Amino acid sequence: MTREIFISYRRGDSPGYTGRIFDRLEDRFGAGVVFMDVDGIDPGLDFVDVLNDQLDACKAMIAVIGPQWTSAADGQGRPRLHDPNDFVRLEIIHALSRNIRVIPVLVEGADPPRTEDLPPELQALARRQSVTLTHERFGQDIAMLVRALENAIGVGDGKPKASPIAAPQIDLETAVLTALRSMSGYAELSVSPSIAHQKEANARRRAQVPSSTKVLGLIDMTVFGNANDALVFGDDKIYQHHMGTLQQIEYVQLKSGAIEASGVIDVTAAGRVIPASGCGSRANLIATLAAVRDAT
Repeated sequence: MTREIFISYRRGDSPGYTGRIFDRLEDRFGAGVVFMDVDGIDPGLDFVDVLNDQLDACKAMIAVIGPQWTSAADGQGRPRLHDPNDFVRLEIIHALSRNIRVIPVLVEGADPPRTEDLPPELQALARRQSVTLTHERFGQDIAMLVRALENAIGVGDGKPKASPIAAPQIDLETAVLTALRSMSGYAELSVSPSIAHQKEANARRRAQVPSSTKVLGLIDMTVFGNANDALVFGDDKIYQHHMGTLQQIEYVQLKSGAIEASGVIDVTAAGRVIPASGCGSRANLIATLAAVRDAT
């Protein structure tokens, strides 16, 4: 099956964001419309042939660009974009040669690629208008990308289009676990079933998590790694103990306020906050809460 939207990305540069983009686009356009290699190639098929078939047939490409996209190097330190056999390079050259819509999607604070940083075959990409996705405005930013793709593939202009398949409803526990597991690499985050017993016990006791609540994950907000201060993701709500302050947050409240990068996370109009100090990278904390918000 050929698909109308092709996602090009470098696995070591922006895998978490790319998965979130794929999920949002599939929700909007339906199953079978968006191609991403890990989802769209059946076992036993020649992936080069499949990629070429998809690139020949797609109507639009998004090129997901993270901070290391232009500087990524192989094991010998050679720029991967200058390697004639690099798949990201080949995918984008193919799409540019067909003159289809190619949208650079900038994530994790990446800047648009500069002409001088690209090999000659890719320099046209620097002239393509980009879309920036941020943790704080992910919903609004992805909506802008969706509108551009709707125009590119003909949704809403009277052209025939298969009805999107509704995304299956998933329960809260599954949604939260999926979001937390997408944040692999955040050292202060532990996700069930890999939470250390003593750390969970400390977090439960200090944040006053009921025994009937299942702990899906927690962010250790201490410098000692004992989770005496922690943000606990339960199967019912979020619990927090931080410097003597207790707080309980319904998951729906994450959608009622902005997730800010200023040192606190405002989650309700009433002004409850989650301090961002003492819990590792502020960007990782914000990204985790944004992923949970978007998933639930």
